[in-house]
Amino acid sequence: MPAIQIKSVSKSFGEKIIFKSLNMEFPEKGIVCVMGASGFGKTTLLRLIAALDSPDSGEINFYIHGNKIKCPAISVVFQETRLFEWLTVKENCTVVMDKHKNTSYADEILEKLYLSNEKDKYPSQLSGGMRQRVSIARALCHGGNIFLLDEPFKGLDFSLRESVMNTLVENINPEKNEGLCIIVTHDIREAVKIADTIFVFNDTDEFKIVNIDIPRQTRDVNSIIEKNFSISF
Repeated sequence: MPAIQIKSVSKSFGEKIIFKSLNMEFPEKGIVCVMGASGFGKTTLLRLIAALDSPDSGEINFYIHGNKIKCPAISVVFQETRLFEWLTVKENCTVVMDKHKNTSYADEILEKLYLSNEKDKYPSQLSGGMRQRVSIARALCHGGNIFLLDEPFKGLDFSLRESVMNTLVENINPEKNEGLCIIVTHDIREAVKIADTIFVFNDTDEFKIVNIDIPRQTRDVNSIIEKNFSISF
């Protein structure tokens, strides 16, 4: 049973058709990357799943262990950081945490994202890349069954990307908590490095599914891309 089941969903903005009759399923756990041309509706897809937008028709259903539920716990990282400007970096993380959760977890996540020295600063004092890392830290501190990330590594220094990706994988930890993480990205190498499954949209409702069963630490990224995406190096 999937974690998310999208059935015959349509969505338009004015005369612009985003989805005509979209049908897709996301697994209960793992990291799924969604790719496609700019403007096809990747961000809209995340917003529909997060119930920030409503479909014009069709339905989106959620399941945990095969049981249908109404409102799963969802954490979102937007393209815009959307931090609380009046709170410090650490406060941005702790304010979304369950009251029974030890706030030292926020310190742990901030350290892993190289933000320990910035935890008492306000968002206005941070660079764009730092703000993006705080957004990721906040989502991890909030937790949940489903994580939705819209180009979360965009704007990060190349030297930091790999480390931030690893922190994300380790702390969502699908094998432990059965969490599902859906990441929108334009970077095919990024997707192959991190994903268990990649959805590549070719048209409004058409997509290719690429499953990667090779452990992340042993993946030959170039070989996987050549085999599945018709790109040679």
